[in-house]
Amino acid sequence: MINREHVAVNILANIQTAFGLYEVVSEDDRVVDLRMLWANQFYCDAVKKQNIEGKLFSEIAPGDVSWIPMYGDVAMHKMGTQIVESYSDEAQSFIHVQAYSPTYGQVATIVQFRSKFVQSEYEKEYEEQKIRNMINLMPEGILFGEVVRDKYTRQVIDIKCLYVNQALEIFEGVVVNSLKGKHFYQLYPDTNRLDLERCAEAVDKKERVVYERSGTSGRTVEISITPQGEHQIFIIMRDVSTRVKLENEINKLKSR
Repeated sequence: MINREHVAVNILANIQTAFGLYEVVSEDDRVVDLRMLWANQFYCDAVKKQNIEGKLFSEIAPGDVSWIPMYGDVAMHKMGTQIVESYSDEAQSFIHVQAYSPTYGQVATIVQFRSKFVQSEYEKEYEEQKIRNMINLMPEGILFGEVVRDKYTRQVIDIKCLYVNQALEIFEGVVVNSLKGKHFYQLYPDTNRLDLERCAEAVDKKERVVYERSGTSGRTVEISITPQGEHQIFIIMRDVSTRVKLENEINKLKSR
């Protein structure tokens, strides 16, 4: 008769996927660490450590201790099976993790390591997200868009917003979340169309256009429009009210 437990252990020991079984270590009803009960060789190779049974997660993978709360919640049945795509500092690789609890107080982890191609795609997305986060924190209003032309006259009639950051709300008094992928002047038809004329000028002349205008709340805004090829534009809005005020005061003093 086939010993199913023996077969299962044999499969887990030989699959080319990292498998580890932990039990929780708790203090005052709070999971503070995990203790390794059993791991296959692939898991040991991944963390570059051998003889890890009985050792704590914080000893085995100190760079990934942020995973302990999630693993603990799964083990204590506070949440069900979890599937996570993330980066492991310990393995220095992007990983696909499935964590489930075979019995209360234990968590089994199945870890797959992404191929170089998939990893490079994750890294690209990760870096792009970092750049988007940084841009969103900038005080300047930013809009990256595509000019929309009348199909008969070829005149620029609108701007399709491909990306806008949060600061644009301050400069334009618009709702940023409503703009992405939409036509600006279709949503806000009463907006000053001087900017649209300048966008058309920048694209048609294939040169950067910089000018100043009064913005919301009486501020003076410097607008820089840079064409990106024949159809796209990159707009930066910067508050220059302080500089303009200082220049005006200096000119008043000079005129006395």
